[in-house]
This record gives sequence, C-alpha cells and structure tokens, in this order.
Amino acid sequence: MVLVRAGREVAQRVWSGRGLQMALALAAFLCPPLYADDPEPLHVRIDRAIEAAHAGTPAPPADDATFVRRLFLDLAGRIPSSAEARAFLDDPAGDKRAKLVDRLLASPEHARHMAVTFDVWLMERRADKHVKSDEWRAWLVAFFAANRPYNELARDVLGADGADPAVRPAAKFTLDRDVAPDALVRDVGRVFFGIDLQCAQCHDHPRIDDYLQRDYYGLYAFVARASLFQPDPKKPGVVAEKAEGDVAFKSVFTKAEGGTRPRIPDGAEIDEPSFPKGEEYQVKADPKDKTVRPVPKFSRRAQLARLAGEGAGRAFDRNIVNRLWAHMMGRGLVEPVDLHHSNNPPSHPELLEMLADAFAATKFDLRAFLRELALTRTYQRSVEMPATLAEQSKGAAAKIAALEAEAARLQEPATKAEEAARAASEEQDAAKKGVTAIAAELVKADAATADARKAHDASTVALAAAQKELAARQDLKKTVSEAAQKAAEAAARLSGDPELTAAAAIFQARAEKLGTDVTASEKGVAEKTAVVMAKAEPLAAAAKAADAVRVRLSDASARVKVLAGAFDAADAHRKTTKVAASHAGSRLSAAKALAEYGPLHAAALESREALKRIQSELSATREAAAKLPGELEARVAEAKKAHETALAASSAARKDLSAKEEALRAVSEAATKAEEVAQKAAKDAELVSAAGRVKGRRDALATESTEARKTAARLDDAARKAADGLAAAERARADLAGAKERIPVLEAALKPATEKAAADKSRLDEAYGKLTTIWTHAFAVGVLDPLTPEQIGWSMMQAAGVVDQQRTAAAAEFAKKTPPLPEADRARFVEDFVYAKLKGNEAPFVKVFGGAPGQPQDEFYATVDQALFLENGGLVRGWLVPGGGNLADRLMKLEDPAEQARELYLSLFSRRPTARETEDVVRYLARRPQARLSEIQEIAWAMLTSVEFRFKH
Repeated sequence: MVLVRAGREVAQRVWSGRGLQMALALAAFLCPPLYADDPEPLHVRIDRAIEAAHAGTPAPPADDATFVRRLFLDLAGRIPSSAEARAFLDDPAGDKRAKLVDRLLASPEHARHMAVTFDVWLMERRADKHVKSDEWRAWLVAFFAANRPYNELARDVLGADGADPAVRPAAKFTLDRDVAPDALVRDVGRVFFGIDLQCAQCHDHPRIDDYLQRDYYGLYAFVARASLFQPDPKKPGVVAEKAEGDVAFKSVFTKAEGGTRPRIPDGAEIDEPSFPKGEEYQVKADPKDKTVRPVPKFSRRAQLARLAGEGAGRAFDRNIVNRLWAHMMGRGLVEPVDLHHSNNPPSHPELLEMLADAFAATKFDLRAFLRELALTRTYQRSVEMPATLAEQSKGAAAKIAALEAEAARLQEPATKAEEAARAASEEQDAAKKGVTAIAAELVKADAATADARKAHDASTVALAAAQKELAARQDLKKTVSEAAQKAAEAAARLSGDPELTAAAAIFQARAEKLGTDVTASEKGVAEKTAVVMAKAEPLAAAAKAADAVRVRLSDASARVKVLAGAFDAADAHRKTTKVAASHAGSRLSAAKALAEYGPLHAAALESREALKRIQSELSATREAAAKLPGELEARVAEAKKAHETALAASSAARKDLSAKEEALRAVSEAATKAEEVAQKAAKDAELVSAAGRVKGRRDALATESTEARKTAARLDDAARKAADGLAAAERARADLAGAKERIPVLEAALKPATEKAAADKSRLDEAYGKLTTIWTHAFAVGVLDPLTPEQIGWSMMQAAGVVDQQRTAAAAEFAKKTPPLPEADRARFVEDFVYAKLKGNEAPFVKVFGGAPGQPQDEFYATVDQALFLENGGLVRGWLVPGGGNLADRLMKLEDPAEQARELYLSLFSRRPTARETEDVVRYLARRPQARLSEIQEIAWAMLTSVEFRFKH
C-alpha cells in the first residue's frame, strides 16, 4: 500500500509532458488490481456480474468518438478539444482507452470536476450562509488533488465545527443548514447513507417498510444537542453542543413511544461515558459571558464523524459506491440514489455488495475505484440497442423455465423471512408494550413511594422540630439550674447576700418551670417518634414495591433489547431474501420481455409485408382499371393487325424458302452429274467449263437458301411475338371487368391490413421501449445521460475555443514567472488560471439549467428559459465572435468547406461528420458566400444548442 500511494503521489505532482508519461507509467507499475489478493481486476468482475445477469447479448462497445467525449465529461467535466479528440481518434494503440483514463485521473481538471460533483451532492446548490462557496470549493479541490480517501471527507464534513480555520470550509455542510437537526438528519441520511428518512420523523414510513421512526431518531440523536453558535452576527458562526439531552419519540399513528441513543442506519446504539454532575464539559457555558461556546467532553457529533471516518456500516459503503457508479454510468444500481430499501432493490444486488467490499478494501481510494469503473465494458457500452434482438429472443425463451424455477425457489425463503420478521416485530412490540405497562406501573409505584415519603418526611420534620425544641429546653433548664446553684453558692459565701439570694430563687423557680416544659417536650418527642415510626412502615413497603417493579422493568427492558437484536437480525434477513427474490423476478421479467420481442418482431414484419402486397396489387389493379376500353380495343386491333402482317410475311418467306430449296435440289443434282462429266472428260475444256457454271449456280443457290431460312426463322419469331402481344391485349381486355370487380375486394382488405400492421408495429414499438428501459436499468446498453449545468457551460466554452484561449494565456503567464516555476507545476498553474478567468460563466448555466437550491440535482428537464437563454442571451453567441484563435477564427481560416465541417464536428461533438453531414454543411455554407462568417456562426450555434450536444453519447 505504501508503494501504491507513492506511485499516485508521483502522478499527482507531475502533471504534463514527458514527466506525466513517466509518472503514469510508474503509477501503473506500482498500482496492481484494486486490491492485491484478488486474482482478477475489479473491472473484469464487474463485467462478468453484469453480463451473467443479463438474458441476452448486451450492446456492443461505443465507438472511439463516443468514448472520448463521455470520458472527458465524466472525469474532467468538459468535452475534449478538437485537437484532443483528433489525437485520440487517430491513435492506433490498442490500449489508448486505458491510457486516457489514467491521464485524465491524474489531471488537475479531474480534481476540479470531482470538487464540483461533490459540492453538488453535498450542498445541492444552496446559497451561501456561513461558509463561502469559493473557500469550500478550494478545500474540496485540494482534497481531491491529494486523492485523500472518501471516508476522510465524510469524517471532516460531519465533524468540522467551524472553529478551526484550517478545516472551517468542511463545516459548510452543517453550518449552511443552520445546524438544524431535522435538516441534518434528512441530508446526512440521504447523502451519506442513501436513505431519505424525512417521512419517518413522526411515525414509521407509511410506504417504505424498511424506514422506521427509530432510524430517524437514531441519526437525530447524533445532532440533537448541536446548535448554531453566533453571539456576534458580525463574526463567523460555529457549531456548539450540549453535553445532555436524550431523544424520545412517539408515533402519531400508533402512539407507541420509544427512546434511543445515537445509532447509524443498520447499526447498534453507541455507548456513552458518564461524568459526575458538573464535570461533563471541557468548556462550560457562562451565563454571564454569552461569547463562551460550550464544548462537551463527549461529543455525539464527533462520534458520527468518527463512525463515518471508520467507514462504519454497510449503508455507508453501499451509498458511496452507488453514487460513484451513477456518476460514471448515468444511473445508480439503486435509483434514486437516496432511496435504498428492499422495495427498491439494486438492479444487481451481489454486484453492489462486491463494489462496497472492493471500495472499502482500497481504503476508500476514489481514483482507483473510478479507474476500474471506466475500464469496464459496461461503462464503454454503446447507447444504441443491438440490431440482433429478434435473434436473441429465442435464446431468452430457452432460459425462462430455469429462471421461473429460480424465482419460485427464492420466493419461499423470502416469504418465510417476511413472516419471521413480522413475528419478531410483533414479539418485540408486545415486549415494548409490557415495558410501557411496567413503566406506567413504576410511575404509580414511585408516586406512592413519593406520597409515603412525603408523609414520612413531614413527620420526620415535625419530630426533628420537637427534638430541637426539647434539646433547647433541656439545655436552657440545665443552664438555668446551674445558674441557680452558682447564685446560691455565691449568696452563701457572701452571708446570704439578698440580691444573689433573690437571683438564685428566680433561677430556681425558672428551672423548675423549665423541668415541666422539658417533660412536655419529651412527651411530644415520644409521640412524634411514634408517628415517624408509623410512617416509615408504609414508606418501606412502597419503596420495596417500587424496587420490585424496577427490577421487573429492568428485566423486561433487557428482554426488549434481546428481542430488538433478534428483530434486527430477522429484518436484515428479510431484506436480503426479499432483494434476492426481487432480483430473480426482475431477471425473469427481462427474459420474458426479450422472448416476447421475437414473435412480435416476426408478426410486425409479416403484417408489413402483407400490407405491401395488398398495396402493390391494389395499385396495379387500379392502374389496369383506369385504362379506357377504347384504348384496349385499339390495342387489340393493333396487335391483331401486327399479328396478321407478321403471319403474311412469315408465309411469304416460307414460300420463298421452299422455292429456293426446290431449285437448290434440282441444281445440286445437275451439279453432281456435271461433276461426273468433268471428271470423265477432264480434257474437254468446254464440258469442264459447263460443269463449273452448274456448280457455281448451286453454291449461289445454297447461300440464298441459307439467308432465306434465317429470314423465315426471324419472321416466324416475330409472328409468335405478335401472337403473344395479341393474346396479352385480348387478356387485358378480358381482365378489365375482373379488375373493376377486384378493386373493392382489395380496398376492403387494405383497411384491416393497415390496422393490423399499425397494431403490430405499435406492439413492437412498445416492446422495444420496454426492452430499452429494462436493458438500460440492467446496464446492458449505455445510459443516455444529460450534461450537468457545469458540464454544459464548460463544454460550450471548450467547443467555442474560449478555454483554449485562456490556456494559451496561462502558458504565456507561466513562462513569465520569475524565478521560473517547476515544469511539474505547469498543469496545475494552467488549470487554476483558466478556472479563475472563466468560473464566472458557470453561474448563468447553473441558474438556468440547475435544479432548485436544496433539492436533488439529478433531474433532467427542458424549459422555455433555457431556450431563451441560448437563443437570445449574448453569452454563448459572444463566444462565437472571431478573436484570439477561437472556433470562429479557426473556421474562417479554413478554405475547404469539407474541412470546416470536420473541424466543427470534432470541436462540438468530438467526432468526424458523416458524408451526409459534410454535404449538408458544405451546402449550407455555400448559400451565401458573401456572408461566410455569419453562416459559420449560425451553424456552430445550432450545433451547440442541439440535442446531441446536451447529452453524453
């Protein structure tokens, strides 16, 4: 792990040029698969899980143009420049996709984009209150640039109180919600644990069985003692926390009551230390000094941060991997991402668990995890459904029986688990009611004890008063008696001094009187002692009875705790089996949908072809019926005349051929005899000459006969064709009446055929749409994901050349630095420079394209305001004014319209245009050669505001 971190740190420090290539190579060498004890990389196991769960063959990989645009948007927050797109498309290397993933992950733009992404997740575009967004974003950028693990981000965000300037930005999550416990409970639950407990505040969730009121208050207990501390509105607010305050709740529906210590979802209540009264605080609140912030020795908020920092709980792990999956894939395995529960199970439950394990095993390394996702076939899949759905249908049909059996097999344990969880819940509820009854009994017993104690205490107070009075009288009697004795002794020594004698008499008389009073007081004390003793007996009895009830309550409470653990186990099993059964049902439904598609496709093709046949026949029949009878008669007469003429010519040719052949036979016989004469009278010149003339005549007739035969054959063929034409004309004349009768029949057949073709197509389209949804949810086809407001803004600036202009300026500024900055700092310098110059352009896009502040930001919608912003706003159109080498400049310098088309498409869509698109651009630009700039700006604006630009393809 040390080597892995070292490799990544090298990649982080070296941003560009040869140094970057070396750093990436070193990082790849030092970074084995996601964790070393796995035989296969995570991306391989992801694809296997996705494809094994799918009934058909997923969509093929996206082309390079789609991939490069998608990856830049997901990892850098913008589309590639035309130069970056061209370089990637022209790169023949087989591993160029993996190299691009590594390059973008190592870039400063990635850190910036992740900061934006997590800002939106955590703050949901709330307006600043106590921490400025720039400080918060800067803190996030530094966090992601250092590739700190995600659990540390959760720890810092949930634990920061704003008092330490070094980590004050992390307190924005808590402070900008005014440290309001209800707001924090909802957003901590959603953002960090993937559960929205808002509707479980006053009762168990009415629609989601998994969300209980005790879950809400388990999180509430972490933050209930916290508050916003800002005695001076001019000074920054911080988080204060009390050391006391327990959480109790009561359902407004069932009236059931409960209490809880802090607990994270699916976790146990945490233990808390106890402190002597008055020793609970590190810093006590000072009633006389309102500027003193109380700081408890034990902070519940700190415990929440600690648990997050330790990556405690499966809900925590599942939530973040699901959010990262949604960031890359366009939707979560659980969707919506903040509604994890068994009625909304993951599309691939086992995969979600595997991802949670893998991410935790990497110590929550975000870059390593995103890299594995980007390398999957799943991420790189095309958004187009495959053209082989009909062929795949048969294979899906063959799987249905096994899937039905699997679904049935898993349903039984799910049903049993549901019943077991219900029974455990009922037993727990019954035990809770018993505890409530005993608690009420204890209240009465404690009240009776209190009444007995009150009576006993009153008698004790009366006894104490009597005893005090007795002691006072006894003390006074003793003192007076001693005074009488001493006075008498003094009088005796002074021979009966009258004054002393009189005083002694007075003291003596008073002592005797006090003796009577002491006796009366002793009697009163005795009476009151008897009363106290009488009151002590019912007090002891009441206390004993209360203690007995308290023991029963403790035993019952302990049983409830045991039953709560049993319920938690049963409920966890219920969720697991329910999700497994649901997933099996989903796989079965997906296979059935694919199996149904094939017959629907065949039926649609058949009905479409049948409709075409009827339409074709009807058209031909109508055409035939439209012919005038006169035209057909003329056609017959003409064909008849042509046939007669052909027959006459053929007959004459046959006669001529016959005469020539007869003459040829006669001359041939004469020639044969003449040849014999010539042979026998070879020396007779006259006879030989006559024989030669006969032979010459024979040869001439043979040639004439051959030509006559050809002529006769040709004229015979013409006669046959004329006969065919005559027959066709006569058939057409004969068919005219039949055609007129056929038209109503075909017209009657056309309407139901049209309706059937339309109905079959509608059913096919519905099935296709259903399949598209199922395959999208199963990640068997790429998700058509809209750009975020920030991605739209930065991509438009990139496409228009605004970003490249600032990069050029940044490079020039970097070169001016004295002393020169290290080359390794170039990429970070350029990124910071460009962002500082252009960040102000984000706000308009967020305002127009973003969701409402404080609400989830993953909804896509199109509004009139967006159209007006793009149509009438000067911001985007201003970027298309030539200057500084921007897109308009580059296009104006190109003379070839086809080259202009290529630069346009590479700059805006990261792809080269098709031949048709090139032709369209060329034709458009040729409309007004004198307004070439205006035409270029208009077509660029149209492409910037197109649907293709708004979505990741």
